[in-house]
Amino acid sequence: MSEQEYEKLKENFLQILKALSSLIDLRNGYEINHSENVAKYAVLTAKELGLPDDQIEDINYAALLHDIGKLEIKEGLLTKPTTLSDLEWNLVISYPGRSARAISSVEILKRCVPLILYHRHWFKNGTKSYPRGTEGEEIPLGAYIISAAEAYEAMISDRPYRKAIPKELVISEIKKKAGTQFYPKVVDAFLRVLEKETKE
Repeated sequence: MSEQEYEKLKENFLQILKALSSLIDLRNGYEINHSENVAKYAVLTAKELGLPDDQIEDINYAALLHDIGKLEIKEGLLTKPTTLSDLEWNLVISYPGRSARAISSVEILKRCVPLILYHRHWFKNGTKSYPRGTEGEEIPLGAYIISAAEAYEAMISDRPYRKAIPKELVISEIKKKAGTQFYPKVVDAFLRVLEKETKE
């Protein structure tokens, strides 16, 4: 296979992942471009951090598929406008593990498994993470990048249980949680990405 054919194959694969991510978003009651927006910010942040191309590619794939495990959760639960019961909450927070398992047998996506599995982990205070028990430098950098991008995209968008939060307040919240929920180095890079975006 020539290099040109290989690049074309990768591009087709990426388009399939984007189409799949849109279907996942619709099923989960999100806007159709939620996962693509998460991937966009994750990739820009990874580039801002100077990560190599292969890592950026893995982050892009993982960000597009980070919610795939939610397809196994009962329809309507993710869009429930009222408070979840303990049982319902435990089902919802199981989705990172479900997402990781869903892609684990796909050879080209195997490096994405830990990025998806740990993307809801806090940098410190692992008791607030799911799945629990791992934090700090034990978590792959790509997972922290997706975490920041996903949190930002989720907060600036409408959800069944709340309206979108103004971007200024979201940025303030992310800054406040640098060093606890978010990896400080990732927050710094992510905020530079947002600053460049406002200047364009």
